Amino acid sequence: MQGVDVKQVRLFEAVSRHRSFTRAAAELHVAQPWLSVQIRRLEDVLGFPLFARNRKQAVELTPQAKDFMPLASAFLAAHDTLAREVGMIRRQHAATLMLGAPEFSSDIPERPALLNAVQAEFPHIDLDIINGHSPMLLDQLRAGTIDLTLALGPFPHGPEFEDVVVADTQLSLLIPDGHPLSGAKQVTLSDLRGMSVGNFRRRLNPPVYDQMASHFDDCGVEMVNFPEATIRGVIQYAATNQMPVIVLEWMKGVVAEMTGITLCPLIAPTVRLQLLLVRRSDDDRPQVRALWSQAEKMAARRLSEVALN
Repeated sequence: MQGVDVKQVRLFEAVSRHRSFTRAAAELHVAQPWLSVQIRRLEDVLGFPLFARNRKQAVELTPQAKDFMPLASAFLAAHDTLAREVGMIRRQHAATLMLGAPEFSSDIPERPALLNAVQAEFPHIDLDIINGHSPMLLDQLRAGTIDLTLALGPFPHGPEFEDVVVADTQLSLLIPDGHPLSGAKQVTLSDLRGMSVGNFRRRLNPPVYDQMASHFDDCGVEMVNFPEATIRGVIQYAATNQMPVIVLEWMKGVVAEMTGITLCPLIAPTVRLQLLLVRRSDDDRPQVRALWSQAEKMAARRLSEVALN
């Protein structure tokens, strides 16, 4: 017997489960005539028929197909296990590490410090940065399409993930020249009572957004969603609408080079956010440990500095 094609066995499994070529084709997103041809080719390889039609034209398994079914299931399970284990071996020895990161994090000093430390100690690791919003990156981490991710938090998660704090910051406001609060050294939420402030849309990071909203709502401050959550888009929105915009303290280096707008700390109450490095709890590959250990060292130094101050 010639080699059995695993794709054709999957087609057999789908037709057997649905008892219908039409429904199986719809599930697999293939054309029904093509599906029928593939089943006939599998029958040629096996040397016996798999399906027959009864008087009502319903698809039935032949006696041979019923005997073949447990063998097909075992074959597919073994193939899937093999593919999964080969993927793990490939990733175990891969030189490339896929790291998710929010785009804005490139302006956070701790991010390049972390990556530079990893490259200095482990020059064989090729870091590939994948940009996106934190929830999307966490979904990719969960699916295994990236190896670790930086994410803005804190956010709740279960035992599937573990995280280490790379950096933390407080909220600040971008205030355009000409606004009543322009020139203030610091701003409290009480100072904003009755005003509107710009903020990113909730879908971009629901846990962080909700944390902010609870403080602003309590103080009678309206949050207005701006359309583009990039540094350029945020600055343009603040200037065009003459409205303060919620940003992170990390932006001070960017804003310092600009005119017509200033960055002002937002205090009382202070809302602190964190840049976290997140990994899957069961992922202990050497290249993942390399990045993780550097982040833990940075976290330990940060805590020591806070204690000294």
